[in-house]
Amino acid sequence: MKHAYLTCELKGRDLDSRILIAAHLLKRGVNVVIGQQWSMFDNAATCPPGVFLFKSANHWQADWLTRCRDAGHRTAVSDEEALAVVSPFLIRQATSVDAVRNTDLYMFQDENHAAVLREMCPEVKGEVLGNARIDLLHTLPQLYALEAAACKAAGPYVLVNTSFGLTNSAWGSRERALQAAVTAKHFDPETAEGRAFMEDWLTTEDANFAAVQDLLRWLSDHARTHRIVVRPHPAENVDVWRNFKRTELVIGSTPIPWMMGADLVIHTNSTTGLESIILGTPTLNLCPRPDSAFSNMYVTRRVNRTIGSVPDAITAIDALLTRKAGPLQAFKPKMDYRRGAAERIADRIAALAPSSRPIDNWQVLLRAETQRRKFTVTMEEFQRRAALIFAEIGVARAGISSLGDSLFKVDAAA
Repeated sequence: MKHAYLTCELKGRDLDSRILIAAHLLKRGVNVVIGQQWSMFDNAATCPPGVFLFKSANHWQADWLTRCRDAGHRTAVSDEEALAVVSPFLIRQATSVDAVRNTDLYMFQDENHAAVLREMCPEVKGEVLGNARIDLLHTLPQLYALEAAACKAAGPYVLVNTSFGLTNSAWGSRERALQAAVTAKHFDPETAEGRAFMEDWLTTEDANFAAVQDLLRWLSDHARTHRIVVRPHPAENVDVWRNFKRTELVIGSTPIPWMMGADLVIHTNSTTGLESIILGTPTLNLCPRPDSAFSNMYVTRRVNRTIGSVPDAITAIDALLTRKAGPLQAFKPKMDYRRGAAERIADRIAALAPSSRPIDNWQVLLRAETQRRKFTVTMEEFQRRAALIFAEIGVARAGISSLGDSLFKVDAAA
């Protein structure tokens, strides 16, 4: 008997791709625990040895990677934070060398990601495997067809994905948000390089935040043929977006159906820009500081139509919404993302997993409200999503049970 513990932090980002990996693991005879990560970490010292799959090797995760290794588990990292990052500096800042050293299998996104990690930590045990989120978009968009239809049932819409964790922070102030970033070692304010990064990040995000607000005002007043839907990042204060006319807020949902159903996706250097363009949805990367270092740290500058000023963005949006023409309609990016990542990841986890005993005791964790906001899934919702993905992968039977709040055990068929 083998076990894999597939940890999730953010529902909209992690759940479906982890279910996809789980489906391939079940076909290989590996039992899976999947859902909110906090209960898994809390039980790591007593649950049967298996493979813990982490969402990153950042400084927050380093302690848990070490604890899981010390408890007899194998560890693997599929670095979700690096999916859209091209900057070696940002990859280094988001990665703990101690975490990498305590990882039995590091799953690189691409060759650039691998090169940076190997330079940081030459002893890293890793392989370029890609990302299961890309598999969902490339090969399984039909999973979201009914949800996408429901999203646009009330009428066509423009989707605005916001990501302002400093300027519009859920922490309550940019000072507290910056302190959290320093604590997580995203940058070191004691160094000249760290201070330059902080200033560039702040200045760029302030400009992006102001531009998005200006654009929302125009959309609310002039894009009368379309609804205006805003999806804030979980790290944001969502109440700010309630102040705009005709805006509909979508919080905590899976982003793919909303991107599929939209006539246009607008963002500022977000990973959602990569995801929406793979789905074939016209996408605008609003970038008022195109020459800033922070603006060039992500792949979205290369794969989206990037426009710097709000007036130019308005011209392009108006052409798309009124005539289905213009630069947003015409833009066709060149992308080369490897498919089949979920199957490759499942292969490596199955090979890495030790033989183990059944799970016969699990301590239920009472989570904090902040953790609940990040990841909450009911049994009914999990069963529905799992059934769709399992059917596509050919998993005939799987026993699903609850291990507590938003945490599920899925047993491979005997």
